[in-house]
Amino acid sequence: DICRHLVSVYSLGLVERYGEYPRRLAEAKKMPKEIAEEIEKLAGLRNILVHLKVRREMLYDAAKNTVNEIINRFIEWVKEIDP
Repeated sequence: DICRHLVSVYSLGLVERYGEYPRRLAEAKKMPKEIAEEIEKLAGLRNILVHLKVRREMLYDAAKNTVNEIINRFIEWVKEIDP
């Protein structure tokens, strides 16, 4: 939702899929590409969870290996935004 808000604030246009918001920010040089790629992966995980297409092992691996790191990097990036 933060990415969606930023795409709107920066007037970066409409997207078709939820996961496209971070990519749009990266293309506009508003978000580092590597963070956008990781946030896009999280959006994919969100879609899997929402549609109940998840195995326990997959959820555990995603949470253990990436979620905390990605979220921390995203939070640090948000703190640096100069509106």
